[in-house]
Amino acid sequence: MKIQSFKPWVKSQFMLALAMLCLASIVYSQTNAQRVYRTKTGKTIIITEKKNTMGRSDIVVSMKGLKTGTVSFTDQNPIEQVIKEDLDGNGYDEIFIITSSRDKDSWGAIMGVASNRDKSITPIYVPEMDEASQAPGQAFEGYRGFDEFEVMENTLARRFPLFNAAGQKTGKSRYIYYKVKAGEAGWKLVINKFDTF
Repeated sequence: MKIQSFKPWVKSQFMLALAMLCLASIVYSQTNAQRVYRTKTGKTIIITEKKNTMGRSDIVVSMKGLKTGTVSFTDQNPIEQVIKEDLDGNGYDEIFIITSSRDKDSWGAIMGVASNRDKSITPIYVPEMDEASQAPGQAFEGYRGFDEFEVMENTLARRFPLFNAAGQKTGKSRYIYYKVKAGEAGWKLVINKFDTF
């Protein structure tokens, strides 16, 4: 009788442990993710995103085969999109990680990683959006988020709706076109031009 009464308890404990293990696996998969990309030169780029309990992400970019040299972006908004393209035409793809805030405005941000002839990878300097860039006549005048990104004519194109000073949509959109340039201390993403439609 003791053995018969003991077996159901063991089974229930086993099922409970199995359920908790499955739940832990689901939670882990939701907070840790890897994306793998193949470049035009045959290299493998691995992007690892680890989310914390506040919904922010630590992002690490690595190239398979390199013993050293990863690029890290800490305390970022979650990844929304990844774009792989050789914008400067040097034969090596750049990786652009697009993040988006989780509030109602969905503000976008760009982080870039460049290959140095596949011998190492380094971050691409991306100028921050500041008060000067949102001044009248400047690229981000009327910006309130809701970004969309794509590659157009060998540029990284960013589109967003324009808002007036009262916070209302004007019905027009701004297109900003970025190029990658070689700087004195590394690579940088620069605005090539911008248009309003």
